[in-house]
Amino acid sequence: MRVDARRSQEPQDEGAGVAERSRFDEQLAAVLSDGPASGAWFEHRELGRVLELPVVTPGELESSRGHLYFRLGRERYPLDAIYRRVDEDRLSEADGSLSALGELLMPALETGHLRCLNAFGTGLADDKLAHAYADRFVRFYLGEEPLLRSVRSFDLGNEAELAIALERLGEMVIKPRDGFGGRGVTIMARADTETQRETAAQIRRDPTSFVAQETVALSTHPTVCDGELRPRHVDLRPFAVSARDGIATMPGGLTRFAPEAGEMIVNSSRGGGCKDTWVLEAERSRVAA
Repeated sequence: MRVDARRSQEPQDEGAGVAERSRFDEQLAAVLSDGPASGAWFEHRELGRVLELPVVTPGELESSRGHLYFRLGRERYPLDAIYRRVDEDRLSEADGSLSALGELLMPALETGHLRCLNAFGTGLADDKLAHAYADRFVRFYLGEEPLLRSVRSFDLGNEAELAIALERLGEMVIKPRDGFGGRGVTIMARADTETQRETAAQIRRDPTSFVAQETVALSTHPTVCDGELRPRHVDLRPFAVSARDGIATMPGGLTRFAPEAGEMIVNSSRGGGCKDTWVLEAERSRVAA
């Protein structure tokens, strides 16, 4: 419930919330989740446990006089910061107006009484087209070569790259640019003939709505399935936090595994599971052979 951050020096509003705030010496933060309905609910609870933060749902929040509160029984507590783990499209309607959740959060954000990690607009980074330019971002903003190359991705709005992708379409992974959770992803080499035809037609009709990527051979890991160890495809999800004095990376993460044998789309919203993963620092000194 507490975070190591200085309390805001801004004068607080008179009235509701002042009494509750005076009970704490440090700022209060919480993880915002959709709750058990979310495919990543396990991850949200695990993050809350490790970070010692409450995991709250929109139904447990209320806005009052430019502050955001979460309710716990009969008590309510003012929040100074939230780590938003709900999808970007939960914040606004299709016409761009604020959703009920957006209207709940916005007053406290506008007054500066609330800080939000994954703030409004950060969903821009979810655009799959960013993959096609990730290496260039590193060179432009950091002035260095990427240590880990991004999967080669094709901007289908570029005529030359569209031509390459169409010629090699049977080898590609096709993703809708605005998709998430593995939705709409087509691994062409594994798709049936009808799906391949439909995907190719969609790309020719509206190429800028999709991105094409090289297919990556995912690793497998022994996984307990029906009481037996069986191989399942996995990917690793690390966690990094950017602060004023640099970027801190957790010494581990969550390894996601696919639910079915041979499944290449590894995502919790598709029924996948998670394994705790720790990175152990190897012995740095080596004796020359």
